[in-house]
Amino acid sequence: RAYVFNSYIGVVLLIMVIISSVAIVRKKVRYETWYLPHLLTYIAVTLIFLHQIKVGDLRTTTPWAYWLTINIFAGGSLLIFRWARPILDLIRFDFRIDRVVQETPTVVSVYVTGRGLEHFSYEPGQYANLRFLSRHHWWQSHPFSFSAGPQPQTIRFSIKGSGDFTTSLQTLNPGTRVLLDGPLGQFVLSRAAR
Repeated sequence: RAYVFNSYIGVVLLIMVIISSVAIVRKKVRYETWYLPHLLTYIAVTLIFLHQIKVGDLRTTTPWAYWLTINIFAGGSLLIFRWARPILDLIRFDFRIDRVVQETPTVVSVYVTGRGLEHFSYEPGQYANLRFLSRHHWWQSHPFSFSAGPQPQTIRFSIKGSGDFTTSLQTLNPGTRVLLDGPLGQFVLSRAAR
C-alpha cells in the first residue's frame, strides 16, 4: 500500500510541474518559483519508478528486462549528462569567476577563467547552464549564451539584469567557482541549412 500511496504523491508532484509550466502561469511567477517545482520531478519519477517495480504488471521476464533497460538508460543518461559531466568539467577546467564588468546600467559581463581553456570548445550561438557556487547562488542553475568566441584565457557571458538572480550577479566575487553545464544548443552557423 505504501508504494501505491507514493505513486499518488508522484503523480500529484508531476501535475504541479505541469501546472507551473502552463504559459499563463509561467509568465506570472519568478524563475526561482518556477524552477523549484521542476526539481520535484526527480522525486516524482523516483516514487513512480519504485511503485512500478513493486506492484507493476511487468510479471514476465522479457517486458521486465526491456522496461528496466530503458529506465536504466534514461536514468544513467540523466546522471552522466546533467550531473557527472559538469562536475568532471569543473574538476578538469577549474572554472572560476575572473571578473564581473558592468557594461551598461543593466548589463554585466561575467568572465570565467580556468586551466586548459584552449581545450574547452564552443561555437558562437551556443549557451551553458551556469551555477555560481557562492552562498546565495549555488542552488540555482540558469542558461546564458556565450557572448564572445573561444579565447585561451577566459569565457565571457554578458547578462542583462531582468530579475532577482540576474541583477544580483554584479555582487559575485572573483575566484567564485562556476559549475558550467555546456556548451549546449545548435543555433550556430555551422549547422545553418541556408
